[in-house]
Amino acid sequence: MRKKQRMLIFALAITASSQFYLNFIIDGFRISTAVIILPVFLIIYDDISSIHTSLLTAAIVFIVRSFVLLISGADLSQVVYAVFPGSFFYVVYGMIFSLKRFIPNNSMFKMLVLVFGCDFLSNIIEVFLRTNTLSRGVNYTDVFTLFLVAVIRTFIAMTVLIIIRNYKVLLTKEEHEVRYQNLILLIADLKSEIYFMKKNSEDIEHIMSNSYIMYEKLLQSNQDEDIKDLSLNITKDIHDIKKDYIHVIKGIESTLSKEFKLSEMSIKDIFHILRESTY
Repeated sequence: MRKKQRMLIFALAITASSQFYLNFIIDGFRISTAVIILPVFLIIYDDISSIHTSLLTAAIVFIVRSFVLLISGADLSQVVYAVFPGSFFYVVYGMIFSLKRFIPNNSMFKMLVLVFGCDFLSNIIEVFLRTNTLSRGVNYTDVFTLFLVAVIRTFIAMTVLIIIRNYKVLLTKEEHEVRYQNLILLIADLKSEIYFMKKNSEDIEHIMSNSYIMYEKLLQSNQDEDIKDLSLNITKDIHDIKKDYIHVIKGIESTLSKEFKLSEMSIKDIFHILRESTY
């Protein structure tokens, strides 16, 4: 469902951006910023089918442009003749772009070649549909112009894509840095707790020793047996508490040694973590 919603939003955005254009070479042929947004979206959201997206975009572009021309008084046949080639441009673009699946590891250079090929070939086919090039011959000046347009739009699209990717890498790096800082602070807190727990275990050892001495003195006294038994039970309870403390300390130390193996840090990184955690 999310893919379909994303696809629809994208198609509407392309249609809206295609309304900002320049008429070029021949009447009805448009040069717009939509073809800059199109490859960026298809590369970033590569889980969405380029063919399905282009078909939906072509349909919406056809409907919107036809509606605009019809309400301005154009004849239906004229509308179809004027709008169909521009809509078919997106179909061709999506079909060519589907070759992306053969590009290993999303190679940036091969991606650039693919985006350029989509732009240039789709424009060539659109111009052919509008002018019936076979009957009037090829105008190489127009072809060269389309080549330059494709180069410029491809350059802009890839620049935008590189900026977006670098921004994502920066965000990921900052996120990892925050996680690393939190991990360091967590380890520091745990080691601090271990220190106080060891100190408490020593205090417990001292209390247990005094409790046992008291028990031995009670054995030599004329106190009731209930009091002697109570003293012994207190000593045993203190001993059990001490053992639990030792088990907890060993468990935390074992976890720290196995799970949190960190590389060496520079003094600069240490001061950075201290500054971020203090202020």
